[in-house]
Formats: sequence, C-alpha cells, structure tokens
Amino acid sequence: DGTTYTNTTGIFTGVVAGTYNVTARNASGCTSSSTSVTVNAQPATPAAPTASVTAQPTCSVATGTITVTAPTGSGITYSIDGTTYTNTTGIFTGVVAGTYNVTARNASGCTSSSTSVTVNAQPATPAAPISITGSNIVKIGTNQTYQTNNVSGATSYTWTLPNTWSGTSNTNIINSVVGFYSGNISVTANANGCSSPATTLLVTIKSLDSLYITTGEDSTINVCVPTITNMGPGATVTTCSGTTATPRGSVNLSNFPSCISYTPSTNYVGRDTACIIICNNGVCDTTRIFINVTPALAYKRMDIKKMVDTVQLLPNGTFLVRFKIKAENLTIFRMDSVQIKDDLRQVFSTTNNFRVLDIQSNGTLIKNNLYDGSSVIDLVTNASFLNAKNSDSLYLSVIVSLDAPAGTYNNSAILQVKTPFGISQLFSNDPIVNPTNPSIRIPASFIIPRLSIKIPSGFSPNRDGIDDNFIITRPNGTRIVLQVLNRWGNTVYKNEDYKNDWDGRGPGNLFGEYLPAGTYYYLVIAIDKSGTQNKFAGPLTLVR
Repeated sequence: DGTTYTNTTGIFTGVVAGTYNVTARNASGCTSSSTSVTVNAQPATPAAPTASVTAQPTCSVATGTITVTAPTGSGITYSIDGTTYTNTTGIFTGVVAGTYNVTARNASGCTSSSTSVTVNAQPATPAAPISITGSNIVKIGTNQTYQTNNVSGATSYTWTLPNTWSGTSNTNIINSVVGFYSGNISVTANANGCSSPATTLLVTIKSLDSLYITTGEDSTINVCVPTITNMGPGATVTTCSGTTATPRGSVNLSNFPSCISYTPSTNYVGRDTACIIICNNGVCDTTRIFINVTPALAYKRMDIKKMVDTVQLLPNGTFLVRFKIKAENLTIFRMDSVQIKDDLRQVFSTTNNFRVLDIQSNGTLIKNNLYDGSSVIDLVTNASFLNAKNSDSLYLSVIVSLDAPAGTYNNSAILQVKTPFGISQLFSNDPIVNPTNPSIRIPASFIIPRLSIKIPSGFSPNRDGIDDNFIITRPNGTRIVLQVLNRWGNTVYKNEDYKNDWDGRGPGNLFGEYLPAGTYYYLVIAIDKSGTQNKFAGPLTLVR
C-alpha cells in the first residue's frame, strides 16, 4: 500500500480484489519504484442444483434415474457422491436405492451447495402361484371352477381364460363357463403394482368322452351316442388319419350322429385304437375309441379231435388201446407254441393200470419223448405249431395192465394255444360220436371187457416168438397164484402174483433151467378184487 513495510516474506495473503503498486524498502530506508499487480474479483459459485428422481426402481428394474435441471451451462459438471464430477448431462442412470447429495461445479472449480434426493428400494414382486386346480378336459357350456394357492403378500389376482370362455375374478378362485375353444387358463398374483410370472393350465374341450368298447372276433359293434352338446346339427365327423386311425379294423360313420360302428379285421384278436374328429364352425374335437377284440369261442378258432383207433387184447392178457388225435387251426394265422395235454391219471384209478407204449407224430406236431401220461402230460413239445387253415395228427398207444378193472373208460385231450388275451384251451371231441356239433365236446370212449378165466392146456417155449409164455386169461384186476408140478408131484414153478411171464424154466440153477418137454400139472387160484377165490387144476403139455 506504499505505507506499511512490515512484510519480510514477500507473500501477501487474504488480499481483496483490486490493483496494487508493490514496492520494496531496504534497511537504509531507501524505497524502490513500484510494480503494479491486480487481484481479480472472486468468481461466482453455482447455485444449489435443482434435482429429482425421475425414474424410481420398478418391479422389473432394480435401479433409478436422478436428473439435474439447474444450474446448466458451459463448464458445469455434476456429482452425486461429492467426488466425481465427470457428468456433464445432469442425468444419472442405474442408481441403486439410497439417499444422494447432488452438487454442481463450474469451470472455475466452484462447487455448489448440495441438494438431497432419495432413490427408493425396488418394490417386491409376488411369487408365481404354484398351480391351478380344476378340470383340464371339459365340455362346452359347462360351469367350471378353478383355483390357485394363496400367494404371500398378494393383494389381487389376474385371470385370463381361453377365447369364448366367460368369467371374471380378482381372487384366487374363478368361476367360468366353458366356451368353444381349448386353450390355456392363466393366473398372476399382484402386489405393489407388480405381477408375478403367470401360472397356466392347458384345458381341452371334449365334446364326446373317450369310448371303451368290447366286441368279439369277426363281429361288428354299433356304438350309439347322444348328439354332441353345442355342436349343432351341422357337425361333421371324419376318422383320424395315420397309424392311429384303425390299424386292425374299420370305423363306419354312415349313421352319425346317432351311431358309429366298428368292425375288426378278419380273424384279428387283441386291442385296437381308433379315433373320430368332430367339427362344427371350425371347432374340432378328437375322440378316441379304445376297442378290446375278444377271441371267438375256442372251437371257432381251433379244434381237436380224439378217437379210439384200436382196442386189442394182447397175448399176455393186457390190452393195447391206440388213439388218433387231430389238431386243427381254423384261423388265417399260424399258431405257435401249440400244446396237447393228455393226463391218463384222469382215466385210470392208479398209474399201475397203464403204461405208455409210444407216440407217433409227423409234420408240425413234434412228439414229446418224456410223455408218460402222469408226471409229464404234454404229448408234444413247445416247438410244435399249426399252419394257418391247416391240421396235423398224432397217434398215442397205451397198454392197459392186467390190474385195470373191466369197464368203460373215457379220455379227453386238451389243445392249448397262446392268444393276445392269454391261454386258450379246448377239450377234444370224438367225431365218430359227435360229428356235427363242435360246441359239445364228447370224450373218446373205450371198453375193457370182463374176461373169464381161461387156462391153456399147453404152450411151446422154444423162443420163436410164438406161444413162448404160459398165458392165463383172466378178468382185469384178478390176481393169479400159479403152481406147476411135474408128474412126480415136485413143484417146478410157483408165483403168488403171476403176470403171464413163465417161459418154461424150472428152479434148476441161478437163471432157471428150461424144463424138458412133457406133461405137467397146474394148480391155479384166481382171487378177484372182492377177495373171492376160485381154484383150478389140470394137465399142461410143454412142447419144445
């Protein structure tokens, strides 16, 4: 100021704006000439910003937007954290929830006082309803109620129904009237202006319920149903195309809407699926038909005939009974795993009464070599089959023992084949007795006659295959006690249960000694099943 010379540092602080003449003075009191310097006036500080949250967080966006509308101009920058002043637009986006102090800074670096603004927390979105309960297959015009679970925090619900349906509700339950179209029913839970993701239920219009019918093989069945509700007299019907239509039969639509009919393919047995499509004014509905085609009566699909071919008295007093068995396939399909069963235990009182001699077969029926009529009753193996519209035969020979009682015997075989519905069985029929009515099954019948005691006067055991054994004919079931004596009264043979097996040997050595030709004497006791005894004696000539 040209007056005060107390400053020794050369630094003057706190100098107000103005022009100053700066001089220096030495210790001798000499003063320099002046140098003029100017302190500028203080720059203006920006006003506190005019700021607001122009976009608060929403249900779908978690952040907000802060916008500054004043001050504006060249060189003005803005900050919401008091540190970073890089924003020149005054718009802050993606701001998370919280309270912010907004300031402005000018080109001179002067910072305004702050304006406080708050970005709200994001509103909570309700959870989606878990499910919708109610019928998903419905008929046109019916009243249907649908419900969803109560969602925590939800204040209302929004329902959406398929086209042409009616019904409104803002609760978790809605009552509706079914329209003409299938579609999705959806519901959302609402709270805080937010709606949850939608939960849906697909509902299908069913103008006619699925049909379940049963018909017999080669039989047509008519299925009569009421006129379809709300479809009107202009409804049309067609069968479905593709492999799901009627692979094993055909559907006849000529009598629709009163009836439709189904006819299985010839000789088909099993399950089938057909479907029909009913349309009216562009509204179509597919109805499935599930058919169970059951086998015809067994004798219409197959047959087994059994007859007695031979009943012969053998030299040893037993009987040979020979049966002919014929199996037939009456269908147009091959039958595999054919079985023919014959349980001789159902014919004779004990297994001692019979013995299987042999089975003769050829063609597609393969004999079972293990068959014995008791423990194994399958006459043929599982490899046996019958070709379509074909037949095959076998012969069974059985020896009826001396112990079998006289009388009439009845015997049936069983033909067994596999079908789509399980095992099909048929008892044999004797075509000689019953040639015309296959629905009645008559067993094969044979007679074992009652024989009287007949003792031969001699035999010739010379091992030529003719008359080699001493054969006593007797009623079946009769036990024979035989004793043979020579002319000196010595016993040369004795058997308490004689089975017609003496071949003229005596007790001379371990294996028996053939007795010489000559005259011998027999003593026979015949004991019938009641225990009654009859005694016989007479001469016996042994011829060599």
